[in-house]
Amino acid sequence: MKVDKGIILVDQLSGSRESTHTRLRFRYEPKDKRVLRIGEDVTKADGATGESTLVSTNLLTGQRVTEKRQYDEKKKKDALLSSKKEKVPVSRRYLEDVDISTYGGPRAPAAPTKSI
Repeated sequence: MKVDKGIILVDQLSGSRESTHTRLRFRYEPKDKRVLRIGEDVTKADGATGESTLVSTNLLTGQRVTEKRQYDEKKKKDALLSSKKEKVPVSRRYLEDVDISTYGGPRAPAAPTKSI
């Protein structure tokens, strides 16, 4: 976590071969006296195939960009395969509304239940 120009950035990386990198952006809203989530970037990648997908969403404007990439061994960097822009609904979401487990990292299996 870090603060840059009044924006709180929260990063989480989970997984190994298949990984999810989540970056959430927040800022304090004096009017609401709450911390508002203003953006998110979620990258899902496969280390074995070099494929990755980035979904970047501006939660203030509703602008979303989805990029598909493939790692290029010769150039030693990701090559952009496709980029798609779309508009998504805007709603005010706050820090306390965030559940990082919904972003697709590895999850522990559910505990077995007993029937009676």
